[in-house]
Amino acid sequence: MNESEIKYLELLSKSFPSIPATAAEIVRLQAILELPKTTEHFMSDIHGEYTYFSHILKNASGAIHDKINDSFGDLLGEEEKNSLARLLYYPERELAAAAHSDSWYRVTIHRLVAVCRQATDKYTRVKVRARLPKEYAYIIEELIDSDEHDPNKRRYFESIINSVIETGIADRFIVALANLISRLTVNQLHIVGDVFDRGPAAQMVMDDLMDMHGVDFVWGNHDILWMGAAMGNPACIANALRNSLKYGNFDMLEDGYGLNVRPLALFAMEQYGDDPCTNFLPTHVTDCVAENSDVTAKLLKAITVIQFKLEGQLILRHPEYKMDGRLLLGELVRSDVQAAPKERPPPGERYTARTTFRSPRSILRIPIASPSASSSSSISSFCPSCAAKSCRPISGICWKRARCTACATATFSTTAASP
Repeated sequence: MNESEIKYLELLSKSFPSIPATAAEIVRLQAILELPKTTEHFMSDIHGEYTYFSHILKNASGAIHDKINDSFGDLLGEEEKNSLARLLYYPERELAAAAHSDSWYRVTIHRLVAVCRQATDKYTRVKVRARLPKEYAYIIEELIDSDEHDPNKRRYFESIINSVIETGIADRFIVALANLISRLTVNQLHIVGDVFDRGPAAQMVMDDLMDMHGVDFVWGNHDILWMGAAMGNPACIANALRNSLKYGNFDMLEDGYGLNVRPLALFAMEQYGDDPCTNFLPTHVTDCVAENSDVTAKLLKAITVIQFKLEGQLILRHPEYKMDGRLLLGELVRSDVQAAPKERPPPGERYTARTTFRSPRSILRIPIASPSASSSSSISSFCPSCAAKSCRPISGICWKRARCTACATATFSTTAASP
């Protein structure tokens, strides 16, 4: 036996100090190798679409319905199976939809226990115990390990279920069983790229993934962009902000990440007040965007030019990247300036607007203040009660209603300033 083998044996002896302990571990590992392969779930290109992500996660891409079929076969009709599946996917919603009798609870718990047994057949008892909810661990373990068809266990089994109903915890117990079945059906979740961008609730997707018992990631280009933004890279911040504004995700920016877009909106209104920015209308129109489509288009134009400037500065600082082909802003400005007068785009479509020659850092950090009165399309933020200038919109950039932070009582409609 060489020295490296002795080294590893000494390390193993700390966990298994005797021959019986070592033999027991060998028996355990050999037995686990004979268990069926557990289910692994792969998901990709979520792009912040929380509603769709949540539904796929709840039904495990059909794996839970397969457990129902394996448990009951032809004993239940398709409608009964679908009803049970809906209860497993959305237990709180289905339980609240109607009042249920004791007999319904009794039958439903019997069926859920049967599905739970089917979901545990690929795991050791130790692993099942680790995933049981603490409040109901004893009850669930006894139910899934007891055979209700055994005459010696039947009364014991029925007594547990009757007590669950009589004590008034049936709804909470069903929710716990449904969640347990979901956790046991999928052993490992693999996220294969792109949690972020486009969708309205990427932060909710991440919250759910962080609560998962077994999940791993292969990060995509959209995820890396948001990581760069979170670490403070200005070009990544501008790009992530532009993508979010393009899809009208103001709620995600403000409520999910606490990012105030009002400074950028005020700047855009001041700089592009006379520009319709028709080429920058958002891709997806939310209620907030529909009421302020002209403001959103100006926002998008401003942040797009800012992004081009920041990316251009980064590329010029690092010639080793060999990304001169991405120096887009210089090409756009040059094409506008060098074009013949008749071929030049109208002023509203040019990129050579005021944003081009302003510092992007000063734009992104512009203080919250009223726009210049000289701006033909600026927003009046004076409180009609106390004439203060420290007004804030009620929600997002929807300036239909605002609240004065000075007197704290006035809620009023804002108006566009006269040209």
